[in-house]
Amino acid sequence: MMTFDWNALDGGGLAANMRTGGLVLREPAVFHEPTPLSERLAQVLWQEQLFSPKNLRTTDGRRLRVIHPGTWNMEGGPDFARAEIELDGSVCRGDVEVHLRGNDWHAHGHERNPAYNRVVLDVSLWAGGGVEHPPRRADGETLPQLVLSPFLECALEELQESLDPDRYPFALIRLARPANAFQHMSKEEVLRWVEEEGMRRMAQKSGRAGELVSRFGANQAAYLLMAESLGYKHNKAAFFGVAAAVPLRRLLARNDPDRMIEMLLAECGRLTFRVFQVRPANHPERRLAALALLAHSRPDLAGWFEMAVNAANPDSLRPVLRHPFWSCHARRGGPLIHSPMALIGQERWREMLVNVIIPFCHSRRMMAGDGKGVGEIERVYRERAASPGNCVTRRMAYELGVALPRLAWLQQGLIQIERQGNFPAPAIRENGPSPGLGD
Repeated sequence: MMTFDWNALDGGGLAANMRTGGLVLREPAVFHEPTPLSERLAQVLWQEQLFSPKNLRTTDGRRLRVIHPGTWNMEGGPDFARAEIELDGSVCRGDVEVHLRGNDWHAHGHERNPAYNRVVLDVSLWAGGGVEHPPRRADGETLPQLVLSPFLECALEELQESLDPDRYPFALIRLARPANAFQHMSKEEVLRWVEEEGMRRMAQKSGRAGELVSRFGANQAAYLLMAESLGYKHNKAAFFGVAAAVPLRRLLARNDPDRMIEMLLAECGRLTFRVFQVRPANHPERRLAALALLAHSRPDLAGWFEMAVNAANPDSLRPVLRHPFWSCHARRGGPLIHSPMALIGQERWREMLVNVIIPFCHSRRMMAGDGKGVGEIERVYRERAASPGNCVTRRMAYELGVALPRLAWLQQGLIQIERQGNFPAPAIRENGPSPGLGD
């Protein structure tokens, strides 16, 4: 067996109540900086718009109206995505970053980070910090800045006592805000919508798998889909590109795990991979190594997919892949991982079952005209337990007023609704979560 020295290789409704008399208001206090306060509190104030919307002005004197505060981002990058504001009558759409102090944009290094080039407004709770120049993005664009403290409608201490920032953005009790379309949907309508979208998402994945099978054959199609899944969300396209450039048949011809890994890694210079804010264990090089090892150990991928979907316990078929270097390293030339980690973990395997293997097998039965088989695969899909979920499913469950789903297909329904982007603004919820999904 040919052995490579991998280490030698280089790595390549509170606000409404305040305004309508539900609470006794004080005159605005002289705002000072109490301690301790977290940035999360400032983010909650922005999310819930707990300040007077009248006469808002940026620090450079422009009139400001908040049309939509945006969606709270639980991942890397700006705090709120897809916000909409109006500056001196001109509508701007983009991201919003929220800080405690006016100089935090610079202190956090955002002016050097291209991930913040879609920010249209920098919000801070206080001015201060002695910054004499406005925040600027990496692309050179100067940003308007809003300081919230002069516009708060009661003392900051009262707000701090009334809120529980640690429960955001997925608080069980929604503060009051204007009515929207979700209020007019019954619990049954919401549940039916999520169910329909869960099946729609699987049907779309099945259709795509069928197209790949028709074009490339079953084994290559399974390989392409598995590669895409191992790319995770940030590198799906790049991993699909690697698998297209190095077809399964050609990869298997190497017949040696190390040579197969090197063949896939050779494509790294041709494609662009995202590594910023990717966990070391999920580094693209390590995932490509996992793909090569998986192909080597299970060359009949399409047959293995069928075995997994027909198994009494598909979770037990998770591939246990081991390699003397890649089990303990994230990238070529990288440091040793503290302890060996699975190249394909249990949660990733469960995601693969729902997003790749079940839709793939569904497509094969659809293509064969096997109605009974289609029904059986759909039953397997509907019975799969939900994974722990992610920020998308948690946010959509929160927005729709439902408990987190216990079944994977309902989880997929939440993702489908979010991906389509055709849902109204967030719903009002005053009595905690509504119906349970999958109860």
